[in-house]
Amino acid sequence: EHLMIEQHAAIWAGACTPISGIPMFWWWQVVDENDLYQRYAAVSNFMKDVDPRDVSSKSVDAVLTAGENADKSLLKKFAVVCTASPENVRGYIHPVRYARKGETPPVVEHLTVEIGGVTPGIFRVEFYDTQTGQPTRRFDARTKENLLPIPVPKFTSDCAFKGHLLTPVAKR
Repeated sequence: EHLMIEQHAAIWAGACTPISGIPMFWWWQVVDENDLYQRYAAVSNFMKDVDPRDVSSKSVDAVLTAGENADKSLLKKFAVVCTASPENVRGYIHPVRYARKGETPPVVEHLTVEIGGVTPGIFRVEFYDTQTGQPTRRFDARTKENLLPIPVPKFTSDCAFKGHLLTPVAKR
């Protein structure tokens, strides 16, 4: 169970760091015996239209914040891995401790992820289900004071997102 959790987390975190590919799982027998190949297909779907060779992409400190209706304890229970360039972002929001068999993963809502180092403007953002690799929500987000605040849709356990600049805002 632990290896299967680690494999899931590693490929999604790897997809959201500025490297040219996801980490290869040493325990290939676990992947084969448990038929975990669909996990790689999910990450592949997420990475469509992403160029991981973008030299302007860097790991960034993304900050999770809680809205007034949020359970503030979630901020200690979740973390985010994020890569950003001036025109693109991608990230993985994950629990610090994943639910084990018999445990119910938390339902998370009313969080925002804030990302710095992007071009001021409007970004098209998509959130993805990490089990299927399918988009779950798409919307536009506008930068504010040199940050891109992205409202995080309700999710269970973990989620991934990516975004690209649609319209830069002219400097005054």
